[in-house]
Amino acid sequence: MFGKRSTGGAAAPALAVRAPTPAAPVQRQPEPQAADPRRPAPVAAPEPQRSEEYYQMKSMIFGALIEAIDLSQLAKLDGESAREEIRDIINEIISLKNVVLSIAEQEELLDDICNDVLGYGPLEPLLARDDIADIMVNGATRTFI
Repeated sequence: MFGKRSTGGAAAPALAVRAPTPAAPVQRQPEPQAADPRRPAPVAAPEPQRSEEYYQMKSMIFGALIEAIDLSQLAKLDGESAREEIRDIINEIISLKNVVLSIAEQEELLDDICNDVLGYGPLEPLLARDDIADIMVNGATRTFI
């Protein structure tokens, strides 16, 4: 086929055509699944599961906070002063709306709202940790660290 070209006028002999034979089925053995060290495992958010009431209350207080503060003035403050200002306003909103919260719940709510307003929201606790180098958020429910 890829040999020398014949210069004579005679045609090259035709190759015999064989009927295709069915190939024997090949059984593939499953490859062992090893953990890939480059692929990070999904990690659940470190925060506890909260009720729908908590998120409704947080939304109500967050809306009242946004109406009450001047964002342009808040942007001029440093981080710690802005947090203190937001904490004072949230404590005032909680007392005006007669919301009943334990001190621990109130602190969690204050931290959540401050992180939402001044930082990266629920990622702030992860960013504060020294042992985490990378965070990849893939949708609303999947976070890889």
